[in-house]
Formats: sequence, structure tokens, C-alpha cells
Amino acid sequence: MAADKITRFSSDWERSEHERIKKSVYGASEYSQEKKFESQVERNLIGIELEKAGKVDEAIPLYEQNVRENFIGGHPYKRLAGFRKDIAK
Repeated sequence: MAADKITRFSSDWERSEHERIKKSVYGASEYSQEKKFESQVERNLIGIELEKAGKVDEAIPLYEQNVRENFIGGHPYKRLAGFRKDIAK
């Protein structure tokens, strides 16, 4: 998965061919789960950057989406709990 982030493709065709091969090797279900996880991680990273920029109100919906999708890591849950604590003060 991490290697995919640094893979450089010279054309859209190479990218689509790479994705087609991964799908056939891993199977559609596993490939779909991997794509879902990548999207969730991307939302967390965007949320972190939004928080750094002071845009917490824009980060919250990203974390909430990950919670709705049962993200396996703790980041969105911890961040949302922290925001709720701050609001309660």
C-alpha cells in the first residue's frame, strides 16, 4: 500500500492497468477494502491539515465520515472526543 503512494506513472493508461492488475491479484472485495482504507486515511490527513490551519469545523465532517465507515484506527474517534470535551468546557 505505501509503495503505491510513491509509484509514478507516465500515463493514465499505466495507472489504470496497474489498478486492473491489483484488482485481479487481490480480488474485488479485498481491493475494494484497500481503496476504502486509503480514502479514510486520506480524510484523516486532510483533517489534520485543516486542524493545523484552525479549520476544525471543516475537519469534523471528515472524521465523522470515517466513524460512520467504522475506521479501524483510533484517530477520528480521539479527535471527535477531544472536540466534544473542548465544547463542554
